[in-house]
Amino acid sequence: MLLIFISSSSLGIMLANRYRYRVDELKQIRSALNIIKTKIQYTYEPLPQIFLDISKKFEGGIRRNL
Repeated sequence: MLLIFISSSSLGIMLANRYRYRVDELKQIRSALNIIKTKIQYTYEPLPQIFLDISKKFEGGIRRNL
């Protein structure tokens, strides 16, 4: 019974951490989209260059997606 309690608690903690990190990733994505919008409006850089610049600024999950 103790083993079931410990394993289910650790599984719950791991799932909760995934959601916590997801919120951080969504905030980074929002920030990256704001940077893209600003660069397109004011600098007229080509999109590949913008994505390259943004990928250097961010790390983690968002970096893999850009």
